[in-house]
Amino acid sequence: MIRRREFLLTPLALNLGAQSRRPESLLRECVVFSRAYACCPQPELAVRALEAGKFPHAIGAEDSPVIRIPDLTRTDTHRIAIFTAAYGDGVDSPLEKSLKIPLAIWAPDLLKPRTADDILISTVDLAPTFLALRGEPVPEGVQGRDLSGVLLGKNHDLPGSVYIEGGIGTVVEWRAVIRGFEKMVMDLNGNVTHLYNLAEDPGENTNLVLDSADQLTRDALVALARSWMRKTGDHSDASGLKTR
Repeated sequence: MIRRREFLLTPLALNLGAQSRRPESLLRECVVFSRAYACCPQPELAVRALEAGKFPHAIGAEDSPVIRIPDLTRTDTHRIAIFTAAYGDGVDSPLEKSLKIPLAIWAPDLLKPRTADDILISTVDLAPTFLALRGEPVPEGVQGRDLSGVLLGKNHDLPGSVYIEGGIGTVVEWRAVIRGFEKMVMDLNGNVTHLYNLAEDPGENTNLVLDSADQLTRDALVALARSWMRKTGDHSDASGLKTR
């Protein structure tokens, strides 16, 4: 969840302070997300992914941002702002402290303030959601999900999972999925390295990867990760075949 000190350092909060408006009052007008994740923990790639609305593997040299992070907190033309960070602690790790991010959306003309504990959301979803809330078209090729309908109460199709890419450009590249409070990390060959129940073990102290009682969960999450890989073209060609 977004912390007060993080919010007070956002550009809009600093600007409000200069106008003698208490930024804490603005936070009380936001939809605050407690389960928001970076789609990649590597800082440079994370920023590019957020601005492109694409996972890092899909961003080419020719891709231009569909939004810029500073635009998220500009309210000169729309009463909509997003307060967030592109990545966690800056460490290329699949642990929660590297993946969890603060996130709050301010849109007082559209959204009732609340804590959205029920929504799993990723930074790759922010560009299409932000554009849709502003009434602007979402460009073709964007991989993130437009969650504006969920936020506006027009549909109740809550995201079932988030997909995360890490270790990109290293020999220990990994992928992770979080479904509900179940979290799995695997290498590109499908070998599971971490398995956690975040509801029972939020500090990730107990790796369940070798626990036979969790084999069905492990297999289901691997299948889910494979589905994400096919859907996003991650390490596969146009036919869906795996590439390296």
